Amino acid sequence: MWIKTFVAVGSAVLILGGTWTASWVIDERYAKVVQLPPIEEKIQLVGHKIDLVGKRLDQKLLDDRVNNLDERLWRLRNKYGQTCERNREVCKNVDRALKKLQMRQFKEPKR
Repeated sequence: MWIKTFVAVGSAVLILGGTWTASWVIDERYAKVVQLPPIEEKIQLVGHKIDLVGKRLDQKLLDDRVNNLDERLWRLRNKYGQTCERNREVCKNVDRALKKLQMRQFKEPKR
């Protein structure tokens, strides 16, 4: 008779201990709701990163355009002389566009 009680009490202890251990493991393994940041913070963080990437891309595009116009102007001056005697209007237009882009480039802060 005492063996049946011993087995019943042992089984109850094992079941309760196993349940407690399983709940503790699940609780420690997965994040609790209070530990999770609100979704709005994540959205703002991702939006901020996208803005930074967009600004860097814009800056890169401006730099490339300035370098391209600068090279075109250098080639025109090399071909037609420093003052671009024969093709003055083209040189002026390229020079104007280059100066405009350089002003935009220095107005926007680099990131």
